Amino acid sequence: MPTAMPMWRCRAWTRPSITCGSDDGWDAAPGRGPRAGLADTAAAAPARARAKGDPGWNDLPVHPERPNRWVHNTAAIARNRAQPLAPLTRSFNPQSMNIHWIIPDFGPGGGGHMSIFRMVRYLESFGHRQTIWIQNPSVHQGEKQAWEHIRAWYQPIDRVIVRFLPEEVEGISGDLVIATDMWTTFPAAQMSLMKERFYLVQDYEALFHTHGTFTYVADMTYRMGFKAVCAGAWLKSLCEERYGLWTRA
Repeated sequence: MPTAMPMWRCRAWTRPSITCGSDDGWDAAPGRGPRAGLADTAAAAPARARAKGDPGWNDLPVHPERPNRWVHNTAAIARNRAQPLAPLTRSFNPQSMNIHWIIPDFGPGGGGHMSIFRMVRYLESFGHRQTIWIQNPSVHQGEKQAWEHIRAWYQPIDRVIVRFLPEEVEGISGDLVIATDMWTTFPAAQMSLMKERFYLVQDYEALFHTHGTFTYVADMTYRMGFKAVCAGAWLKSLCEERYGLWTRA
């Protein structure tokens, strides 16, 4: 009786241009050469080469008919091609910047979320305008409830706007957008009207998963060319030395 091909034997690993054929595996589209897998594609396209137009994660095909573009924990999210920054204006008020955060939904007691909301509260105290976009809300039924839970569970924000992330994000504008995990980098990479994109790196997420598709998707996110704000010296050196990113820690 025939058996399903193991994930590690899937043809997607032998060709770089891929399309998602099912929820439990990958089908390969014609590629650029034998044995040039997704990992090879990612490794060949460091962030500092992105401006040169090198092929890589950005060449994955787009399927806009697929419902909900920003679903966590599916490699299909990587089909969304990054858009180059094209802000409406380069001027900004350094005393009152328009800052956008993209975060996963949350419950009480999250250490990573506490770090995010502390920064939000700190920036609010300096007069910056902020919007928090919740990607894939699964805990909260409404935006007001989420705002109240940030105040009750984490930090007493006041003038911060909390919204659920829509599927179409291309029209969202501001001074900068901050992605906060590997999955939030993909909608952030679509927000071309921002003046800059940042990546809050609290962990090295390529090590979060059993070696496979998600490992490479995570690795891709560090090659998008975002500026990295790192939670410690080790992450800072990793982002600088392995991925060539501008960093602060």
